[in-house]
Amino acid sequence: MKRITVIVIMVLGLLLIPVGVSAACKVEVVGKSGNGTWIGNTWQVGMFPGEMKATTLTLHNPCSESLDVEVSVSPGYLDSGNLTFELDKTTFTMLRRSYSEVTLEVRASSSATPGTYSTNLTVKSEEADNGDGNGEGDGGWYRPPKIYDPEVIDITQTSAKVKWRTDRVTTGEVTYWTALGGKKVEDKVKSKDHSILLSGLKPNTQYTFYVTAEDDDRARNTSSYKTFRTLEEKKVTPPPPTPPIPPTVPILPPVVPPPVAPSAPPVTPPVIPPLPITPLPERGEFPWILIFVGLLIAGGIGVFRFMKGRKVKENET
Repeated sequence: MKRITVIVIMVLGLLLIPVGVSAACKVEVVGKSGNGTWIGNTWQVGMFPGEMKATTLTLHNPCSESLDVEVSVSPGYLDSGNLTFELDKTTFTMLRRSYSEVTLEVRASSSATPGTYSTNLTVKSEEADNGDGNGEGDGGWYRPPKIYDPEVIDITQTSAKVKWRTDRVTTGEVTYWTALGGKKVEDKVKSKDHSILLSGLKPNTQYTFYVTAEDDDRARNTSSYKTFRTLEEKKVTPPPPTPPIPPTVPILPPVVPPPVAPSAPPVTPPVIPPLPITPLPERGEFPWILIFVGLLIAGGIGVFRFMKGRKVKENET
């Protein structure tokens, strides 16, 4: 009897011992690289106007089942909207024992104030949906719809289109604002692919927005904040005034003179050297030289005749 009592007590003791509950499996951050400094889940980065910096986180799913992951940053913008933080993906599914990378970027406009800024990163994970579309993928508890890849396309000076996807059929809503106020635009069409046009925007203005999804059971979910800037308004310069057209004056062809025949080269007369001019004796001077020359000629003639006459006489003899 004593043995039976002991056995019963031991069985009751085992039943009363609390059963250890294993901790829920979740995604882990196993690596951080890039610009800035991480302190826990806070990213600190120094920025100057016009800069863009980024950091990359490596996530690991150590579980034996797939996990739905949601990554968000808060705040999404600082310095009156001149500094914006953006994730390359916010909601996605990681297969069991797999790795994935998420990049966080910060952009400073040309009007940003230089300084060091901080934002907080949050990573949530839960067991992936079992695929039946009702969201009951972890022990029957219900979860809100998931929002995938919200982005802005077709940006103009006064409009922009916001598009995103959800994991099941929902309605959509976009909430957007500036420092002067904000608005909401709803889309009551139930779908998994959503697109809402924002109109009446101001040119060259930065807007911040988030999207909201609501399913048939009124479960709601919102995305993280994102920003976009409308295009700068193009200034049309009026053309200069057209000057008055002056009256048309007939333009006559230029008068071309007839060609002139080339003239013969001028005949240059031969140059005759001047005869030497014997200077005349000055007035009052007697020409003794002429008398002397005349006497010599006369004497020569007389001698010539004398000799000729003599020779004739000899011939006669």
